[in-house]
Amino acid sequence: MMDGWGELVERQIREAMERGAFRDLPGKGKPLLLDDWSLVPEEVRLAHHVMKNQGFLPDWIEAGREIDAERARLMGGEQGGARREEISALNRKIFEYNLRVPLPALQKPMLPVDEGGPGGAVGRGRSGTGE
Repeated sequence: MMDGWGELVERQIREAMERGAFRDLPGKGKPLLLDDWSLVPEEVRLAHHVMKNQGFLPDWIEAGREIDAERARLMGGEQGGARREEISALNRKIFEYNLRVPLPALQKPMLPVDEGGPGGAVGRGRSGTGE
């Protein structure tokens, strides 16, 4: 059963529909763009919404993209001492990134540094396959 307020609102909507007030609205026939903010802590949702609408991303998202690009670059490069230093520097960035992300599930694994020499599997994990 609807209360008086609900009936008033329903009547006004029905009358507006009969007058054609909802015809030719912007976005007609297009899907609604609904954002899922369920993973964003409630106390920062407004800030994230404003940032998103202005084209900005939280710093941890930008850092994550940089880490992914650097990881891909390192995985395709040569082996050796200089690369070990680059992987160590990337691991420091990953450590700092993991401290900033809002959920543990978003953390990134560090790259292992194998001391096997020029032919070793630097940054490719114990099996040499990246796992």
